Amino acid sequence: MVLPSYPNMLIIAGNGRNSGKTTFISRIITRISNVFPVTAIKITPHFHDMNEYEFRNNRSFVIEHEMNPFGDKDSSRMLSAGAREVFFLRSSDTFLPEAFTHLHDCLNPEHLWVCESGGLRHFVVPGLFLIIRRKDDAPWKESVKPLLNIADQIVYFNGHDFDLDINNIIPTPNSWHITPRHPGVSPVIPA
Repeated sequence: MVLPSYPNMLIIAGNGRNSGKTTFISRIITRISNVFPVTAIKITPHFHDMNEYEFRNNRSFVIEHEMNPFGDKDSSRMLSAGAREVFFLRSSDTFLPEAFTHLHDCLNPEHLWVCESGGLRHFVVPGLFLIIRRKDDAPWKESVKPLLNIADQIVYFNGHDFDLDINNIIPTPNSWHITPRHPGVSPVIPA
């Protein structure tokens, strides 16, 4: 099956909670949002409080439009970093293709899209796909292992800094690129 391609999308996955995904995304948005319009997307299978959102509800998924840049949720952080719009999609992987089809109708095709999700990469081909991992992290999660060989780069986070300079991520008006890997850095660390 040929997956749909979205060159204007950057997907960031992680090896678990607190891996640095939202921090990395927020830094990218802050860096580029004064030059390129950015729409941020947070995808999770977990359902949290939805009172602060406008949302579309379906029995299988929920799409929320983040409106609060001052909240403590990841989606608020992305909005505060400079994203023009932020959408929060809650869906299991089973319904993710259908959910993303509905979300896609909300997305501005003239924006660059930055998406925090591991599961979505199974269903679309982004312009750039990175996996964030804490240097002191446990072994690779089973859900992440199938993604390792299709990641453009594995990025390591020490709790404050990343081993990839965000200036090496190059956006254009409709695509994402990365400068060549640092010499001597392996794309995948064995479990």
